[in-house]
Amino acid sequence: MNNIWEAYSDLERFLYPFNVDVVVVDESLATLLDNVLTDKSHIHHDKIRNTLDESPCKFLLINRDMQGFPIDYKSVYKLVNNSNILYIDRLFPDYLDFNPDLNILTEDSKTGFEYYQHWFPNVETSYGKNNLRFLAKSNTQIVDDGSALGLEVSALENYKLYLPESFEYDLSKAWKPDDCDTLKVLEPDNSESTEIYFETKALPALCEKHHLPKYSKNKRLHPTLLNVQVHKDNKLQWCRDNAPNSLKNLSDEELLEIMNQAWNSRKEL
Repeated sequence: MNNIWEAYSDLERFLYPFNVDVVVVDESLATLLDNVLTDKSHIHHDKIRNTLDESPCKFLLINRDMQGFPIDYKSVYKLVNNSNILYIDRLFPDYLDFNPDLNILTEDSKTGFEYYQHWFPNVETSYGKNNLRFLAKSNTQIVDDGSALGLEVSALENYKLYLPESFEYDLSKAWKPDDCDTLKVLEPDNSESTEIYFETKALPALCEKHHLPKYSKNKRLHPTLLNVQVHKDNKLQWCRDNAPNSLKNLSDEELLEIMNQAWNSRKEL
């Protein structure tokens, strides 16, 4: 690293580009930034949001409670004091286990909701993350983009969570894993979130390469994408556990095809 610029209370500084590697923001300014980013009517909201989005440097924000930053929940850390030894550790564990037996509540009301509704029988959408905790039930699994949920995970920890990087990330990896792995995902000098990258660049690029209409969150999913099996392993195990004995000897592909037909028609075998 060449430089570290430490910010304390100069909000105006965030209206201009940084020419350093790491910006360390103390609690008082971090709280102020959080308030500005939460309040879209604030005079500096757009300028500061653009500065943070477009800056090539990393930001270390020190605060007790920040709700305005759409950051990856895996990037949130806590200070731990263990026998007078102070260290940092992740605040949240990974939430990457999908359970097809539960009802599903998606934050995404567009392509993500369409996809899960196609594959699973009991799916609802919260039409945004603000409604998740009000609509979730004990037998519900919440599906949301982990790369933008940040500290809001703390309000949902009592529920079963599945938080991939993003829906588009899951779809890209399941559809064309080799192509997806060759894409330049996030370079160190790129502050773009995984969620935005896969929605606006990676998945559209894969669609173009494989001669499909350009992916858009606001359009219906192309049948090719709709039939990608993101949760194949989970679903195959569910099929094996729940299929009638007459279907137990089928191949994985044959069993999945029959069970998919049952799912889509909402009929029980």
